[in-house]
Amino acid sequence: MIIHDKEKLFLPLPPGFAASRLKLRQGEVRLIHGGKGPAMFLIHGLGGSSEDFFLMAPLLARERSLFIPDLPGFGDSAKPDAPYTMDWYLKVLREMAAVLGLARADWLGHSMGGLLVLLLALRQPDLVEKAVAVCPAGGHAKLPWRLWSLKTFLLDQENRLRIRALQLMLLHIPLVLFHEWSPLARDFSRRFIAHWRGPQGLLLERATVRAGLSIMATPIWRELDRLRRPALLITGRHDWVVTAKQTKRLAGQLPQHSKIITLSCGHMAPYSRAGQVARAALDFCRRSR
Repeated sequence: MIIHDKEKLFLPLPPGFAASRLKLRQGEVRLIHGGKGPAMFLIHGLGGSSEDFFLMAPLLARERSLFIPDLPGFGDSAKPDAPYTMDWYLKVLREMAAVLGLARADWLGHSMGGLLVLLLALRQPDLVEKAVAVCPAGGHAKLPWRLWSLKTFLLDQENRLRIRALQLMLLHIPLVLFHEWSPLARDFSRRFIAHWRGPQGLLLERATVRAGLSIMATPIWRELDRLRRPALLITGRHDWVVTAKQTKRLAGQLPQHSKIITLSCGHMAPYSRAGQVARAALDFCRRSR
């Protein structure tokens, strides 16, 4: 069931889009939708929201009917005491498609969303026409010792963050996520921090930690030789979060009908290279299989 959502977004809705709430078994989900043409889902990354795609959405909406959820645990969706594993999120995506009555669609995901889109294409290929993964997680061969050290340093025995220095995030997000100091990066940083400072900050932290640990335990590249749906991978040459090397490792396992594109940007390609990502996705999805 979809009901109208009147709650305020951090960013204005793109022209021609509406916000609704979708009731799923895993919790109520905010859904942004608009456009015309074949269906396409846009799935955000860890700690993100539907608003991460607002710069891309008007470009894609010229040829696609877009469905852009806040995944449970993030944005303005429900934040239940759930496992937030990649398998759990796959159940969310499957039910969302079923409730919307969409038998098959194109799927585009960023970061964790890219990992989920590839997993969905592997494990539920009947739901996926084509998959576009932008700076996708899951290309790590093994977890580097420094990440285990970082986990030990950042998390306590209950998997709660030891440090909540939000002001430091304002300084580091533009450099780490965007690889640039720009008004766009600073605006994203302020919105990101606003979510963490809000009344649901601790619930957001819980979802982020649990989902992050699941990402670290899901090196999907080992499975991609079984992928039978066309896939496009887009990576940022200066991505410090999911390195171009990791994305190329994913691409090396893909069948011949798939493709990889490298852009000159950091991790937040849907923001800093919205036009390039949208054009590449549409070009890829237009092609017949």
